[in-house]
Amino acid sequence: MTKALLGPTVSTVYNFRCLGRSLLGTYQLANHSIRETGFTKYCLIMLWLVATSAYWVGAIIGSKVVVKLRTGSNLCFEDHADSVTSIQDREGRKRLFQAAVVIPALVSNMAGQAQLRRTVESVLVQCTHEQLDVVVDDGSPIAINMNLDLSNFAVIRKSRNAGPAAARNTGAQYALERGAKTICFLDSDASADKEWFKEHLKMQAAKPGIYGGLTTSSSATLVSRLHECIGTLRGPLLPDGSLLYAPTCNLSVSSACWVSFDETFKSAAFEDVEFCIRMRKQGWKTWLIATAVVYHEYETSLLGLWKQFYRYGKAEPKMIQKHREYLDWLASASTDYERTKMVIAKKND
Repeated sequence: MTKALLGPTVSTVYNFRCLGRSLLGTYQLANHSIRETGFTKYCLIMLWLVATSAYWVGAIIGSKVVVKLRTGSNLCFEDHADSVTSIQDREGRKRLFQAAVVIPALVSNMAGQAQLRRTVESVLVQCTHEQLDVVVDDGSPIAINMNLDLSNFAVIRKSRNAGPAAARNTGAQYALERGAKTICFLDSDASADKEWFKEHLKMQAAKPGIYGGLTTSSSATLVSRLHECIGTLRGPLLPDGSLLYAPTCNLSVSSACWVSFDETFKSAAFEDVEFCIRMRKQGWKTWLIATAVVYHEYETSLLGLWKQFYRYGKAEPKMIQKHREYLDWLASASTDYERTKMVIAKKND
């Protein structure tokens, strides 16, 4: 936090709190989270130290550059869509759909193009003609060519990169205008399990709201195993059994409680956390669907790991500026689902 906004000692207190979380996380990782032994265990601990140091550096820089919010609004929503693959019926009217999957994409090479195709195909095999799949091209430097002539598939192309929050807002608005009652979000570097869409829709039909699924790694590299150990894309469970937040790589939102993602979060960091915390404060909790599984393809290089956690750390001060209670709620949450469920069940007995 800047001293002008939060007082002369807050920045120092925040930095020490980040350091304390890093040390506690290292202890928990070494003693509880890692099941591997020997050399593999030490490699994972070293990777964790790289990640947590990047997070800390990002948090320190983020706390110095965060700016004062404009009075009257927490949000920014602009639609810069240039072209849309239009979906109409034979009489020229807009097709209406019951539900939709929105996939933001920023593709810079052919490998990314192939990865996006795997993501789209994992969804399309689950969709009926009444369910829409929307890809939002967030200003990719190369053209996204899916070559799919389907009545329930659309590509929205944006002229410039505005970040994943803006891309999701554009895709969600497109789906809502076509009657979607449920919007599921999936990332372009992930693939959905064959029952993923069905599980989200089943829960939304039973009780409309906000739901997060279970995200796991699609590979067994050391970096991927670290993400599994620390629960990078696993929303923390609170003592009441709800999730503090759910990552947007595996999230569904009912139209009954839809509000836009905050586009002031320009990178893929904390825009999903802020959304879930904001909705929680409005009375909409996020719930876990353990059977809605997504397989995520993590960046496996050391530099990629550093950049990812640096991005997370840099975005956190803005998150805390908007929602001061976030760190206290986070302190009471856990990504150890099995252990937390046992504690919750014992309390309810």
